[in-house]
Amino acid sequence: MTERVVSNFRNPNDDTDAARALADEGKYSEAIELYDKAIAGFERAIRENPDYMGEPHSPTNSKNPSGYTKLGLTYAYRAQCLLKLDKLDAARESADHAVEFANTFADIHELRARVYAMSGGFDSALDMIETAISIYPNDASFHMFKSILLFKISDNTDALSCAEEAVRLEPQNPKYREFRDKLARGDNFHDHESPADRFHDYAHDARTLTRKRKYDEAIALYDKAINGFTWLIDERPDDMGEPDSDRAAKTFSGYSMLGLTYAWKGDLLAELGKMDEAL
Repeated sequence: MTERVVSNFRNPNDDTDAARALADEGKYSEAIELYDKAIAGFERAIRENPDYMGEPHSPTNSKNPSGYTKLGLTYAYRAQCLLKLDKLDAARESADHAVEFANTFADIHELRARVYAMSGGFDSALDMIETAISIYPNDASFHMFKSILLFKISDNTDALSCAEEAVRLEPQNPKYREFRDKLARGDNFHDHESPADRFHDYAHDARTLTRKRKYDEAIALYDKAINGFTWLIDERPDDMGEPDSDRAAKTFSGYSMLGLTYAWKGDLLAELGKMDEAL
């Protein structure tokens, strides 16, 4: 069948490709705007240029995926950007749409599982990763993620079985072997790093991202650090140390680090011309 040409039709996948390039540069907010433009273009094509859209749910190995598949992939890429900005609810909605239009892609089901898991929906995430495994059973990372989810809901026996399958599929991966061995020994998995240390790391990692000009990601990480330190003040004030620690100290208190984080974030916002937010 000859594809019907519609006057002034712009291929929305061009916007998807441009958005992916921006995302690769860490410009997630700009990428999301372009993904939204692409999605609007696909929706217009559904109404005005159905021949371009083709058949829903084309096979993953198709050399010429349908417009519906490209729309689903666009939603998936958008969800990834939203995750980078810690916008979980929006990422979840975008991942749901991705599966609606491209449900034959194992990676999209895995992405959706990760979004739900980050929101605490471990049971739903398990169903989703099992769907991904049913589509592509030879991906070791899928089995390892399922193992982690099972561990989180205290199903250690099945978690060990999944970890063993991940190691069988990718025996050279040291992290998979380490996790499998810890499950087999029944080790205590509690993270020995204190929350305060983790929030310190967020702030320093945000500075690194700033130097790399990944500004959206840096701001999101500064916010994560600030929210973390604020939580410590309310819930575990002893972990914050003394409010006015010596500036010459080798290790800053949580209060000092919170102040520095606000200052670093303010400097970045001012650099970006967002003076109201910086103040």
